[in-house]
Amino acid sequence: MGINIQVVRHEPPVRVKSKGKHRKRTVITVLYEAVDYDDVLPQLLNRVYNSSRTPTLDRIDPHADVELHGDEVPWLVEELPELLRFADSESDGRMIHEIERLGRLCLSTPDARMRFIGD
Repeated sequence: MGINIQVVRHEPPVRVKSKGKHRKRTVITVLYEAVDYDDVLPQLLNRVYNSSRTPTLDRIDPHADVELHGDEVPWLVEELPELLRFADSESDGRMIHEIERLGRLCLSTPDARMRFIGD
């Protein structure tokens, strides 16, 4: 499985009772999601990794979770044309356009963030 992409919002913490103690737990609401069933995104990222032209994309790790705050998302969207240069299939192009679509949705949604969820 590839890297799934989510647009999320962190809701105010909720108090929960666990083992007799009250604790605050952050609630994350998933607003939009794209699932990379075919491992397209990790292969694309490998083509541009450490090229010095895609510093935001370079932060995405296929084996870990990375969350971009709203002020970082425009940088990600600006780097996508560079990633598109390395696309060599229709599925590559679709994935890049899906990242752009989610990025723009994130930018138009107050307090939203983008999450890249690795394996």
